[in-house]
Amino acid sequence: MPSAGATVPNESGESSGGSIGLGFAIPVDAAKTISDEIIATGHVTHAYFGLQTVPIPEAAAAQAGVPAGLFVAGVPAGGPAQQAGMQPGDVITTINGQPATSNVQLQELTLTKKPGDTVELGYSRDGRNATTTVTLAEQP
Repeated sequence: MPSAGATVPNESGESSGGSIGLGFAIPVDAAKTISDEIIATGHVTHAYFGLQTVPIPEAAAAQAGVPAGLFVAGVPAGGPAQQAGMQPGDVITTINGQPATSNVQLQELTLTKKPGDTVELGYSRDGRNATTTVTLAEQP
């Protein structure tokens, strides 16, 4: 799969410049922080939730009688989400007070937050709503 900014052959086989986007913009402050870290250390440290999620669209949620949001398919042992009490089967309904609608929201936070930062997740478990605070860790 071509990476962002890759040269992509067109229908006639000729190369043309192309960009395959991530689906969201990285704020300039985050890009500057990341580039400074790469220059200083030779690598970048990304934040990590320790969550595997699958979006539940509104229509599917209504049919299944569950809230719309992000279905928690997996929670790696010892990760930040497990330490915050998240469990497989939970449905994340809010992220920092905003409706949870896409995995991209979590991906953005792993790029714009750093290990040690916190994120508040609202979730539903067995028909009850709750919140928890996940302290992000360094991506393993």
